[in-house]
Amino acid sequence: MTYRDLLVHLDGSEQSEARAAIAVEVARAFGAVLTGLYGESDPHVLVPASRDPAASLHTVAERIETAFRRRAAAAGIDTNWLTAMTVNDTELIKRVLFAARHADLVVLGQHRDGERTASVPSDLIEQIALNCGRPVLCIPSVGRFPTVAARVLVAWNGSREAARAVNDAMPFLLRAERVRLLAINPDHSRDAYGEEPFAPMQRHLASHGVIAQCETLWVQDSDVIEGLLSRLGDEGIDLLVMGAHGHYGFPYLYRGGGTRQILRSMTTPVLMSY
Repeated sequence: MTYRDLLVHLDGSEQSEARAAIAVEVARAFGAVLTGLYGESDPHVLVPASRDPAASLHTVAERIETAFRRRAAAAGIDTNWLTAMTVNDTELIKRVLFAARHADLVVLGQHRDGERTASVPSDLIEQIALNCGRPVLCIPSVGRFPTVAARVLVAWNGSREAARAVNDAMPFLLRAERVRLLAINPDHSRDAYGEEPFAPMQRHLASHGVIAQCETLWVQDSDVIEGLLSRLGDEGIDLLVMGAHGHYGFPYLYRGGGTRQILRSMTTPVLMSY
């Protein structure tokens, strides 16, 4: 398994260019075709007097496409280009979802609310990760990421979502310099973990040539996500792999709560699958 067809969502935000750079590097590493999707919604662009309803967004889209194609060409990457200019967030999410279902990996970015008039919904990553059926690589809005997936942390809890994430991240895991398999409070999920929380997954990864270091993290239930985020910084992790669902692996959080908290607070790229 590898990534041959990538999709990156781009927009008029400051962090969009950095996201494009990461997507190009990932595509180059795997010899993949990269599709750039410019997508923003603006409820104010459609007015009866407008001869070109999306004119304000077209100008931005053309600028971003030019920069995207120039960057990809310099890296020797084949590209495609799509646009999704809508008047509401729901329609934009639908358009991005449709495109995402035709890619091996989707690269999305964390967004700050109220950053500009033409906008991206704040829950775009969550909606795409939970509904597209593809792995999503989430890039934080703040920070520089010269490497992605050299040092990988897998948040393992024995759930369906975690198993899917490990499988979807395998191309990254095979290329990583270091992989750490982390069980968080395994006693809370003993039915999923079994008596040996690491052994089966460690053997599975080894069968693919991935040698994972194994560790258990014990934290108070209310501090699960904080503990996980802290570990990322302490160990210089440049990719977190986890299931896109907070309910099973992180006890006592409301359904999806772990996912939302990670997406709000992440400072490291995160690969999520559902």
